[in-house]
Amino acid sequence: MQVLVSPLRFESLVFGNATDAKAAVVYLHGKGGFGCGATGQFEWPDMATLLYRREIHPVLPVIIACALDGDRYQVDTLIQYLDELKQTFGLQQIHIIGYSRGGLAAYQLAERGYPLASLTIINANCPTPAGQSQCQGPISRFASPLHIVQGEADDRVDVAAVKAFVAEYDGELIYTQWDGDHYIVADVLADPTLWQWIADKHGPSNINGLT
Repeated sequence: MQVLVSPLRFESLVFGNATDAKAAVVYLHGKGGFGCGATGQFEWPDMATLLYRREIHPVLPVIIACALDGDRYQVDTLIQYLDELKQTFGLQQIHIIGYSRGGLAAYQLAERGYPLASLTIINANCPTPAGQSQCQGPISRFASPLHIVQGEADDRVDVAAVKAFVAEYDGELIYTQWDGDHYIVADVLADPTLWQWIADKHGPSNINGLT
């Protein structure tokens, strides 16, 4: 594990060799108890804990972005941060996983048309089927393949609106319904099928996961 401080003063936890892989999964965590930079990522069961304990084995290096601005992500700053990661590691592809508040930021990136190899959303409010986005503006489809994972008992997300969005969406999308509430993120991240979907979107070549 490497801790990287960007010129924007954001801390990142880097698991794996992103430079050799030329690609990485960037994880946007939720608001939760993660306000303490890199150290705060270990306060709750989430991506950092699972990776540190080697309880999950992603197909690509993972960069955990400690990039909240207060209690939310600012999309313009987030774009600068991702561009910095591309330059630092020579990344040719970025796959995004966003949980809760991080999922909302991931939708914002997609709405802006930021080039992403894939987009995985876990328990986050989404654009409505009528096209009036809760993120920023009208939307029909994203350029990136989309995987939505939603807990059925999530009382912090409008689950009915998520299902309506899925029903109306005309882009590349898979929807995974999960038993549980808003805090199922560690269980979702431990599911090998989530990582296999990302691997499929990346392609069989040039995959260099964690060692």
